[in-house]
Amino acid sequence: MKKIFTIFAIAASMMVVSCGKDNGSSTDNGSTKKTETEQGKEGEEEKKEGETTTTMGIVPILIDEATATKVQNYILADFRVDDTNNFLYVWEGTYEAGDGAGLNASGNADGYCDLVVTNVGWSGAGFFVSTTCPNIDKFIELTKLENTEFHISYKGKAGVPHLIIVNNNYKFCIGEGSFTDNGETFNAIKPTTGEFEANEWNEYVVKVKDMGLDFSSFPKGGSNSAGDNIVSFLSGGTQGTEIKLDKIYFINASGK
Repeated sequence: MKKIFTIFAIAASMMVVSCGKDNGSSTDNGSTKKTETEQGKEGEEEKKEGETTTTMGIVPILIDEATATKVQNYILADFRVDDTNNFLYVWEGTYEAGDGAGLNASGNADGYCDLVVTNVGWSGAGFFVSTTCPNIDKFIELTKLENTEFHISYKGKAGVPHLIIVNNNYKFCIGEGSFTDNGETFNAIKPTTGEFEANEWNEYVVKVKDMGLDFSSFPKGGSNSAGDNIVSFLSGGTQGTEIKLDKIYFINASGK
């Protein structure tokens, strides 16, 4: 099975970027000690450096516990489902739970999101973030940066498309084929490998700057004053259509 390790690689690069540089402080080898004034200036410079990188990090929506533990030092805001601040809502019984068989996109058995379309004639669900979720301001700042990315991994059969919707407005198709929503057709975008591989985990990456969205009022921009969907998805109305999702997150590895 193909494994996707992008989140670990990016976290490792963030660790390198965030490592402190040698400040040249005095040792016992005869180096000249810095004055209190110089040390004070240096402290101010380090503080400024820290301020410029506070938005370097990850905002997870769906990742397993093992992955979350490995990147926990870089989580700026946590949008994972906890049934207190964050929820996964299936709309009007249009999906039911799949069997969740096999390993997730990280290659472990910690699970993933597996839903199957029911017989209602349409389908939809959304990852909902409440206004009570901590550190939303850090997420908003993250979305303003040039290099922030949105990642999502999907596993499914050949010839099956699904529609992903970010913050109710930016739509793109994953899987194979095209998806029509409200008269507008979306062709499936390419995963990071270049070609979709059926029954394997495929990772998709979209630059946030390319979405053309303004997250400044999130999650108060929707009709529900209690919160809003950060990510929602549609799979059409064919009963039995399955969607498997994992490793959904926003990330910035550079702080820029």
